[in-house]
Amino acid sequence: MSNCATWGAGRGGTVAWPEEAVPQIKRPKRQYSLIEFNKKSAADARVDISFVPAGDGSTICRAFMGGSPDASQLMALLLKLTNAKKTIEIGVFTGYTPLLTALSIHDDGKITAIDVDRKTYEIGLPIIQKAEVEHKINFIESPAIPILDKLLEDEANEGSFDFAFMDADKENYINYHERLMKLVKVGGLVEYDNTLWGGTVAWPLQAVPQGKRPGRLFFFGKTLPFSISLKQSLQSQ
Repeated sequence: MSNCATWGAGRGGTVAWPEEAVPQIKRPKRQYSLIEFNKKSAADARVDISFVPAGDGSTICRAFMGGSPDASQLMALLLKLTNAKKTIEIGVFTGYTPLLTALSIHDDGKITAIDVDRKTYEIGLPIIQKAEVEHKINFIESPAIPILDKLLEDEANEGSFDFAFMDADKENYINYHERLMKLVKVGGLVEYDNTLWGGTVAWPLQAVPQGKRPGRLFFFGKTLPFSISLKQSLQSQ
């Protein structure tokens, strides 16, 4: 069973509106990107869920490894601002971020989505199919490093990706980062999840609530080398 954070994009708040109040142009994405996706996730026995009313009679599944509404909306905005067409994701879980990405990029855009567990991806796959964006997603069931290394064997892949999203095992963040710096083009964008752990990595330890200290110590220890490497990469540009 998966632990369960907030699952859903929010669609600019329209998921909490009555259906008749939602502009026609926003209704398909509102339906696919949150309501149906979360109903599917909530009904799956493999996902341990709690429920939050969406305001229109439906419920939102909350899953610990799912993207939050504000982060998801930011991601969609960044994809559109960068006019992304070719993207890569490390860590897919139930497929929400590939769905969000597929709905946000060009019709002929492509997503390389890497995760070690296809079974969790298949939870959300029927909604991806219903949204008619499955053709944009190349799901690869594998640890990420071998796939990234395989991509880098072909020089044509270097600097070919417009956008990358990383939300996977934190101890490998620095390894993923080094490879993504070669795969993502100059002027492209890489989004890293969980690097600040609610800001607590910058707090004195005594100021961090007891309940957050284990996570803070983990992320501080694991992401500090990554943060130093990221800073050095930016300074070298």
